[in-house]
Amino acid sequence: MNVRTIAWTLLAAIVSIAAVYTALRRLPSPAIVRHREEVASSLLLDRVIDIAELQTVAGVTKVVFPHDFYRQNRSVAEILDALESDGDAPGDAERIHLEAYGIARSTGLALERTDTEFVVLTAIVVAGYDLSSYHGDRLSPGTFVLPEATILDVRIEDLQPDTYAYPAIRLTPDELRRVAVFVERNVPSLPVTAEIVRTAREQAVGVLSTLFGGHFDGEVLAIP
Repeated sequence: MNVRTIAWTLLAAIVSIAAVYTALRRLPSPAIVRHREEVASSLLLDRVIDIAELQTVAGVTKVVFPHDFYRQNRSVAEILDALESDGDAPGDAERIHLEAYGIARSTGLALERTDTEFVVLTAIVVAGYDLSSYHGDRLSPGTFVLPEATILDVRIEDLQPDTYAYPAIRLTPDELRRVAVFVERNVPSLPVTAEIVRTAREQAVGVLSTLFGGHFDGEVLAIP
């Protein structure tokens, strides 16, 4: 092999090495690839959270005070006797019953479920997802777990005397306001709200299943 041939061979080898080096420099490093994947997953997770938060359901229900807050087949005397004999603090149902009874007694409303002095209020119950404080306690790498839907808001509509289709209310404005505040605070304990919450979850599951197909099993979404 003469000198000229050797020179051209070396030159070609140098050019090839330079080309490979340049190509390798243009490829992202594994760390960069991982970072891009993490950013993409994070953006997708943000989008999933936004979608879930949009799935709210508003239900309108009539609430009869105090009847809806009295425990069926239990009188105040029976509740107090049971609490005294057991020595326990009242549970949520007993507490709500006793508080409703106290308001009814001071405002002249029904003291038993069979009494007819009552007030009917309209409650708007909004259920869905509040993920504003969502953080890593439910998040593992590559997954999003859809939490349980909850009640986000309860509003009591103002009574309109000209359209009120029930027995006349004999309460002062302050007494009526006291009833409305109690109802707004305790509507979540009523069985009807469980149906509203269930509907909100079914709606969110349906939307996420449509968007992500086999990646979502109704509870856990696999983030690609």
